[in-house]
Amino acid sequence: MATVVDTKLYDILGVSPSSTENELKKAYRKLAKEYHPDKNPNAGDKFKEISFAYEVLTNPEKKELYDRYGEQGLREGGGGGPGMDDIFSHIFGGGLFGFMGGQGSRSRNGGRRRGEDMVHPLKVTLEDVYNGKTTKLQLSKNVLCSTCNGEEPRLNSSEQDLKKKKKREQHEYQDWTTFRRDGNDLFMNHKLGLVEALCGFQFMLKHLDERQIVVKYPPGKVIEPGSVRVVRGEGMPQYRNPFEKGDLYIKFDVQFPDNNWISPEKLVELEDMLPSRSEPPIITADTEEVDLQDYDVSQSSTSGGRREAYNDSSDEEGGHHGPGVQCAHQ
Repeated sequence: MATVVDTKLYDILGVSPSSTENELKKAYRKLAKEYHPDKNPNAGDKFKEISFAYEVLTNPEKKELYDRYGEQGLREGGGGGPGMDDIFSHIFGGGLFGFMGGQGSRSRNGGRRRGEDMVHPLKVTLEDVYNGKTTKLQLSKNVLCSTCNGEEPRLNSSEQDLKKKKKREQHEYQDWTTFRRDGNDLFMNHKLGLVEALCGFQFMLKHLDERQIVVKYPPGKVIEPGSVRVVRGEGMPQYRNPFEKGDLYIKFDVQFPDNNWISPEKLVELEDMLPSRSEPPIITADTEEVDLQDYDVSQSSTSGGRREAYNDSSDEEGGHHGPGVQCAHQ
């Protein structure tokens, strides 16, 4: 491989410039656990340096810039971002705009004018957000005249010839069929049979990074219809801290068997195994018994007004579906 001009970021992670992506990941995971602010509150700056080094060295384009040109390549190639000036100051000294004799500071305040940001909508899937993705865009921009360096704009040139634009990407998330995201957490639904809800279960889940995860629930613990359980640490990776993740919440839809699925004899045996039912009501001569029937909301009722009965209250004003009893006039 070609000789790198600067090894400071490699030194931060304790790896060599020839390290593989897996070696970088292993080194970052070890250091991130040691210097994470939750575990080591006084190591905030160190943790930022570790995260920054890992982000640069695992991004092929940024890594190539850094290997060839060092910190200068990162600065001019867009290696910075919000809060990156402090990190550059810790690592390289002087910050993004402080090295090279104050040249960066001059360009910020009294030098070349900066154009408006260019916003480019970019559609990404939840898989892309989870795993990370690099997308190449073909864009056109105005550049300074190589002859006059923008000091003498011609009559047919625009003011934008003296400006430099910065591109920003605006992510548009596409729908995902299995997972729904809320911050760093993921949500999903899962169907269970009645025997699984009562006797425990295991099911295979394909995660966003193609991992096959076996979700287990022990026998003796019951899943109620509509209840929610959580798998800790299987949500979305945190920004700039990919080994710290949110949680995965699973809502369960318990599927009951069809009518008459079991013989009367087996039904008696099943009832003996289940918790006791409540005491039946005492029926007297004044008691009226009615039958509960199946109802399909998708089918219209034989009586035109009945299909609205569940939604409307006849006690509300104007809610009667037929002639009511009128008040007698005094």
